Amino acid sequence: MRSEGILSIVSAGQSGKGKFMKRLVLGLIIFISKILLKIRYRISYKGFETLKAQLKDNKKGVLFLANHPAVIVDPLITSIPLIENFHARPLAIEYMYYFPMFHGVMKLIGALPIPNFSTSFNIIKVERANKAMNEIHKALSQGESFLIYPSGTTKVSGREILGGAFAIANIIQENPDIHICCIRTEGLWGSMFSRALTNGDPVDMQSVFTKAFWTTVKNLLFFVPKRNLNIEFELVDSTFPFKGSKNEINEYLENWFNKPYQDFPKKEEPLQLVSYSAYGIELPVIPPVKEELIDTSDISQEVQDAVFEKIALLSKRPKGEIKRSHKLSEDL
Repeated sequence: MRSEGILSIVSAGQSGKGKFMKRLVLGLIIFISKILLKIRYRISYKGFETLKAQLKDNKKGVLFLANHPAVIVDPLITSIPLIENFHARPLAIEYMYYFPMFHGVMKLIGALPIPNFSTSFNIIKVERANKAMNEIHKALSQGESFLIYPSGTTKVSGREILGGAFAIANIIQENPDIHICCIRTEGLWGSMFSRALTNGDPVDMQSVFTKAFWTTVKNLLFFVPKRNLNIEFELVDSTFPFKGSKNEINEYLENWFNKPYQDFPKKEEPLQLVSYSAYGIELPVIPPVKEELIDTSDISQEVQDAVFEKIALLSKRPKGEIKRSHKLSEDL
């Protein structure tokens, strides 16, 4: 019994030391990240102090649901205060989670890898996704918090579109007794880290990091032109469809994410370009949009009609309202 007691004390001491080192390393990473962000961005947080007061004595699980205008930048900006104050665990697409530059940090903050269904869909990915969902359900029931991007990917236009994304609805239906906080990042649409400069194609990580490095060097670090960013936090109220369907929940989130742009011509976030140089105007060149025309002449009218009828059924809209130019994820 005595030797077991000594061993338990030693083990506890080692565990305590490990936790201290983890907090120390994480604190250093956050400190450096904040300094790096200040080189390019002027960040304003709205509603965060109110959120902290609302969740001060909270014991329930919390879902932080954020829009996703750009790779790297908005996850970093939104996750830092959430990790510091709520120990929130971010969900990350697997290729980002296992990216050599980020993998160590992802493990340190308890991030959860999620398969990328936008590239392919198979039973192996479904099993991995189900495993992640089970872990989320269990952790939320124990009062943990998660940062999740409902769209599952960076937005491809100025408007945040959730389309047929189903993960959030599944989580809420399985965990109805949780808090939900919506987070909106404004000002990144037009950044080199967004798809605004790639016609909606995925961002080339190596290319943008190289561009960012040389932009910082040529502006002598302190003179990099600043991009203004606004980050807003809001705890949802009784108007949120906690018991609603996937479509109702997605519609609520889409409306909230795009709320500032409802009076704009296209009801989407406007493009914001910021010079890469302090010595003059140096803006990126936006490539022209390429429309892909698909030849349907070899598809029988009967098959085309059947497709339109099926889409009408799934979208709950009259067949006559559906046009060939409609996009499944945005218009329907």
